Amino acid sequence: MEDILLKELTSRYVDSLPEREKVDYINDIAIYDVCGYMLKARPSVTVCLDCKHSVQCNELELPPDFNFDHFTGLRTRGNLIFVTVNMFQTFRVIESIIESHFNPISQMYAENSFEECITKISNAQILKLF
Repeated sequence: MEDILLKELTSRYVDSLPEREKVDYINDIAIYDVCGYMLKARPSVTVCLDCKHSVQCNELELPPDFNFDHFTGLRTRGNLIFVTVNMFQTFRVIESIIESHFNPISQMYAENSFEECITKISNAQILKLF
């Protein structure tokens, strides 16, 4: 019981996720861009100011060594949304779980894929948003 409790507490209060060994730069740029689109398409998500600050930022608030926002920065004319590193890392983990579930591609037709993916995501140590 103590081990389970300790694992849950450490996963809730983590500030960063370990970096992946293999980085797919194009995929990560797409994930970052989709995260911004998700926030723009759902303005009700960011009504609470604390929630908004946990997922949305401006370009200058991002770390200087963070490169996945450059494509968004090149295309914006003040309308695109920049997301925090924590939101990006969380969705990158979710994307890798879903991608590994459907690998090989024939797995796409398996029953209960949604339930299995949700179970895997809920068991993953991802950063808590909001």
